[in-house]
Amino acid sequence: MNLIAEGPGSKVEGAGRTAAVTADHLAYLDALRGVAILGVILFHAGRLGALPSLKDLDPLFEPVNSALQAVSGLGYLGVHLFLVVSGFSLAYGPLRRGCGKLNLGDFGRRRARRILPAYFVSLALWSFVALMQGSRLARPSVWWDIPAHALLVHNLFPATVLTINGSFWSLGLEWQWYFCFPILLCLARRFGFRPILIATLVLGVAWQRMAWFFFPDAQFQVGNAFYWALPGRLFEFACGMAAAAVVVSGGQRAAYRAAIAVATLLPLLAVETLVESRTFGVWNDHMWGAVFGLGLIALSGVTPVWFTGRLLGRALSYAGTISYSLYLVHEPILRMVLVPALIKLPPGIVFSAFWVLIFPLLVLCGLAFYRLFEAPWLKQRGGGRADRQVADLAIWSQKTSGARV
Repeated sequence: MNLIAEGPGSKVEGAGRTAAVTADHLAYLDALRGVAILGVILFHAGRLGALPSLKDLDPLFEPVNSALQAVSGLGYLGVHLFLVVSGFSLAYGPLRRGCGKLNLGDFGRRRARRILPAYFVSLALWSFVALMQGSRLARPSVWWDIPAHALLVHNLFPATVLTINGSFWSLGLEWQWYFCFPILLCLARRFGFRPILIATLVLGVAWQRMAWFFFPDAQFQVGNAFYWALPGRLFEFACGMAAAAVVVSGGQRAAYRAAIAVATLLPLLAVETLVESRTFGVWNDHMWGAVFGLGLIALSGVTPVWFTGRLLGRALSYAGTISYSLYLVHEPILRMVLVPALIKLPPGIVFSAFWVLIFPLLVLCGLAFYRLFEAPWLKQRGGGRADRQVADLAIWSQKTSGARV
């Protein structure tokens, strides 16, 4: 039986019901976005001193505290996960429909509606705050920083990559990726994904190695604009695209194989990353991209009820839903609240205040920003949450039964 018809707003038949759905949706993507944004928040909170060591207060808390610090130290990998998920999300729809082609005008309009309105509101807000604060770390030079951010090229210049709101750097990267995606998709249709992965891996390693040579570790706060520029990150996006192709055509066997690969590689890579204790690593960046791509394939074999019908899955999915707004607001709020008010207090108070006051405050601010400035611009995709769940279950059923889309 043809469980999922082609095109948006298609009919899904199964379990005694027919529902109008948008089938270009997978339940676990929202949950992964939730994991990614929580990792990024913990990383920045740890860097700002919100997760201090508690071993001097009570050794009972030390194992838990050490584990939490290790997790926050790896939180920057949330950005890697965001990049892979971005490549997956953009490619999944065209590949699932079997054409692999894009209407460039429609693609550009949808991408602009998705990220620009909320970004410009956030840019205006934090530019005003930065100008009022007078701190050079955050204060923009009006004649250059703000126009560079408005044009989304700020991440290409060392002088602007971390000004106004340090988290903005990846939004420039994401916007530039949108111009490359149609080209990679076209090349993948012609040559397949294997040459694309090899080419982007070679290009990424060469680019980051060159950036590392000219900007060694001691000066890397300046050099990260070049190190993290798009040529060095294309492989991660391409891993997401290739994962989408496997999920569309691979079925349950591919999910099992990917799960075995993740179970083998993830612990080794995590330990190696913790031992190195650095956020820069030419091979690390690309290996994490490959592992996250395999993880996306592996999760396609998990029934969607784990993400839509379980408390933890629902919580992560909800965090993923507002993840973009959380990303836009969390770092300036952490800097404004943590640094001035808490950093000089005893470690136990700082640690408790983060979880009891600041973390909930971040979530509330992210939710408010989402409701006010992001949600109104989201394009209606047809069908509600229940219909999306039916689509997810139908896609999963198709993969496990070998039915053809």
